[in-house]
Amino acid sequence: MTLAAVTHDDDNRVRALRSLQLLDSPPDERFDRITRLAQALFGTPMAAVTLVDAERVWHKSRIGLKDAESPRATSFCGHVVHDARPLVVEDALQDPRFHDNPNVTGDPHVRFYAGHPVHAMGHLLGSFGVADTQPRGFTDADRSHLADLAALVERELACAESATTDPLTGLLNRRGFELVAKQCLNHIERDREAACLLSIDLDGFRQINDALGREQGDDALRQFAGCLTQTFRVCDVVARLGGDEFVVLLSAAGLADVPPALARLQRHVDGVNRRAGVAYGLRFSAGSSVVISSGAVGLREALQQADEQLVARKRERA
Repeated sequence: MTLAAVTHDDDNRVRALRSLQLLDSPPDERFDRITRLAQALFGTPMAAVTLVDAERVWHKSRIGLKDAESPRATSFCGHVVHDARPLVVEDALQDPRFHDNPNVTGDPHVRFYAGHPVHAMGHLLGSFGVADTQPRGFTDADRSHLADLAALVERELACAESATTDPLTGLLNRRGFELVAKQCLNHIERDREAACLLSIDLDGFRQINDALGREQGDDALRQFAGCLTQTFRVCDVVARLGGDEFVVLLSAAGLADVPPALARLQRHVDGVNRRAGVAYGLRFSAGSSVVISSGAVGLREALQQADEQLVARKRERA
């Protein structure tokens, strides 16, 4: 059996997937309609829209599959994401990669599988696939139909992306941050852990816009967003609230974790500033607040405290 390996950029891919807020979400007719169409078109007992998380695959929509999730390493769609191309297995028992796979030798007893990659957020996030308990062929026309259905899935993912994502930086927007942060805080409260909220401003942004023009200002925002994503972990929540205002929710962290994180961020910022051809110098200010409780009120209070600390530090530096 060949296990599905992770991609070279898997941390960023998983971060993008989780920012969509689709994992573990309720059934959605937009996706269920596509799986029903696939089942009718191909005559297979199984069809699924599958999202590939860090260690599991989770079906946003499924027909003929009992479990909503399964291990990524033994999944067929894990291979689709790693190889970044469609996968067709006409008889799994005759394929050395899958003949002893637990999904083949046990439930759901897959003998045939066809999956096509689905993209969103600039990453390959999962697959749209059909499966059968009997071996079967798959024609070029079938491949074309599967690609068309995968494109419909991508369109629905794009709708989810546009509602929660800042189009300039690719980070979560304010709505996306509130959705993801609340879910994160629920897990933190359940596990009796703490979280630390960072309010971060890109200093001098208005001056960059005024002196160099909006194009350079937009580039500065994108570069700083890149520094943030390089600095923080997949489990942290990074967002642009608007203008030059950014926020990071550090999961399972306290105030002692803030200085090392900001030092890492400063190193990434210094790296941008050293690059040839950069017409501006990135600078930032940060405030922090420990968060323990979940819910919108707790989150708003923490944001206010972090903003107050940020303003106070800016005054000290003035």
